[in-house]
Amino acid sequence: MQTLQTEILKNLSPDCFRVLGYKLVKNTIEEYVGNLEAPSFDNVSTYVDDIHGIMSDFDIQASDDREAYQQHYAGNDSEPDYIPREC
Repeated sequence: MQTLQTEILKNLSPDCFRVLGYKLVKNTIEEYVGNLEAPSFDNVSTYVDDIHGIMSDFDIQASDDREAYQQHYAGNDSEPDYIPREC
């Protein structure tokens, strides 16, 4: 049986994983779903849009802090210096 987190993961832009790393994306989805009052598979497209919005907010992080931020939260120090808008 599919979990809600899995369904959201399947519908996200592949660029989110490439740029932000699987660990950060997965943790963000788990936290998001954990905060939902009444999670439903009927709202997956809305959840995906919300997750894309959250991911694009990571682009707002100060460029001076980007490398340290990614190393800490994504566990990956080889990320590009940008995050595509579709994330």
